Amino acid sequence: MKNLSNSLSDIEMLEDQEEIYKRQAAILKKGWDRFITKHKTKNGSILDVIVSVRAIELENRPYLYTTFHDITVEKKYERQLIEVKTELERQKIFITSLLDEQPNMMLLTDGKTSSFMNKAALKYFKCKSLSEFIERYNCISHQFVSNDMYFHLGKVQDEPNWIEALLKLSQDRHIVTIQSLSDEIIRAFNVSVREFNNNYLVNFTDISETIVKQRNLEDKTIHDKLTKAYNREYFEQNIQTILAQNKTIAFAMVDIDHFKNINDTYGHDVGDKVLKELVKVLKDFSRKEDILIRWGGEEFLLLLKVDDKVTLTKILEHIRKAIENYKFTIVNKVTCSFGAVLHNPSHPWQITFKSADVALYDAKNSGRNKVVLC
Repeated sequence: MKNLSNSLSDIEMLEDQEEIYKRQAAILKKGWDRFITKHKTKNGSILDVIVSVRAIELENRPYLYTTFHDITVEKKYERQLIEVKTELERQKIFITSLLDEQPNMMLLTDGKTSSFMNKAALKYFKCKSLSEFIERYNCISHQFVSNDMYFHLGKVQDEPNWIEALLKLSQDRHIVTIQSLSDEIIRAFNVSVREFNNNYLVNFTDISETIVKQRNLEDKTIHDKLTKAYNREYFEQNIQTILAQNKTIAFAMVDIDHFKNINDTYGHDVGDKVLKELVKVLKDFSRKEDILIRWGGEEFLLLLKVDDKVTLTKILEHIRKAIENYKFTIVNKVTCSFGAVLHNPSHPWQITFKSADVALYDAKNSGRNKVVLC
């Protein structure tokens, strides 16, 4: 307990005498006060203290009852924490600036919602801010194009989010396609993921040019060089998938009637033109879902998605008549024979193919230019 005339002056080191008097007057009027200040001990050390003051009267004289609580250690840690926060904020600004300078789209996400997107990503989606992107699209995965060749949300099954589903795939399958809202072009991206502060830092590298070159190369290996129809390599690579995706499918062998005569009469150059024109007719008069394969020479294989023999017969007759009525360059008239069979899912495709080949043989031997079903 200290006398009013000198109690606060003993501890208010950083305030001038006038300020001390003002504080004393305020405490007397209010009756109490509590504040943090500096206190100089007798040995000269300076402490951070919380001072609690209450005005009391003893024998009709005013006194201040004062208690001190040393918080020097707490204040030290507080200053250190502020310094750490300041440094972290400085680092955050530096990292954000660094990521914003990257040409690749980059984002920080928990697999559901993004907490950061760099300028390249925001520009790709024509958004001015992350909040605008979240409001419009929520998660970038919702913008993945559904293309079975690449990763998309349809391939996320039991995993909690798209990131974890992607990470279960080999690196060469970390490819997504996204349409740019700036120019409406669909581009392909390789996606790399790194864990960062209990989140994922995701980098999208544009590989569209590489994908185009790769697909062009693949097209060359699975297409017949002359006619541009699929070749047998395509068939061998995809037949199991085609059969798995279609409960009912038919094999139809197509063979040009008297093709040897065309080559002998007009030459192989004309024969090649006939083959190319025939493929055009076959594609024009078959359905989009049907698959045309050049099997070899003048023989072609049509894989048709049909449910019954009646439908199969109508489709093949429609194509046969279209070929018969088409005016071919130089040779004018060309006809084809067809041998077809519905595939039995319990049989290997080789048996179905053999049956279609037998049906084709019957069509050739029974007058040509006709459709025979086995």
